Amino acid sequence: MMNNESHEIRWFVPEDGAPAPRPRSSGRRRVDRYHLGSLTPTSAVKARGTVRLEAKHRVGRVDEIDVNGCLGRAERWVKKRPPSLDGKAAAGEEWIDVGKELWRARCFEVARITVPETDMAWWTIAVRVEDVPRAAADRRFAEWVPLLAGDGWSGAYPEWLLGVLCRSGEPLLA
Repeated sequence: MMNNESHEIRWFVPEDGAPAPRPRSSGRRRVDRYHLGSLTPTSAVKARGTVRLEAKHRVGRVDEIDVNGCLGRAERWVKKRPPSLDGKAAAGEEWIDVGKELWRARCFEVARITVPETDMAWWTIAVRVEDVPRAAADRRFAEWVPLLAGDGWSGAYPEWLLGVLCRSGEPLLA
C-alpha cells in the first residue's frame, strides 16, 4: 500500500474570468475519476488515469497563508493506494471525470481542469507549503496574483468538486 502526504495551498479560478497567463509549453494530460459516494470536503476516492485507485483524506488543521497578496488555505492530505477499497468504489457506482492538463513551474503547479458534465473550465494553481517563499518571489506566480486575489477560491479538489456540482445543478448521487 502506497502512503503519500502533501501539504499545499491550492486556488481555483473560473476560466471565463479575466485572461489567465498561459503556460508556454504544452502540458501533460490525464483524466482523474472521482467516486461520488466517497466525496466529502475532507476526503475522496479517485482513479488516477485509468486504473490506479487512491483514497485521500485531509488531516490536521487548515492554516491561512498569504502568498504575495493571495490568501490561501494550507491543507495537509494523506493519500493511500490500498489494494482494494472494500466495496467503496464498486464499478457499478457513479464516478465523475475531471480532465486535467498540467504544467509544473519551478515552485508551483498550474492545471487547466474541466468537468464535462458542467461545460465549464477552471484553472488551478498549487504551491507546496515549503515552496511559499520561492513562489512569493517568482515572476510567473506574480502573473497569477490578480486573478487569484480577485476570482480565486482556495481549497482542495474534493471540496471544489462538490461546490461545482452543486452550482451546476448536477445530481451528486443517483
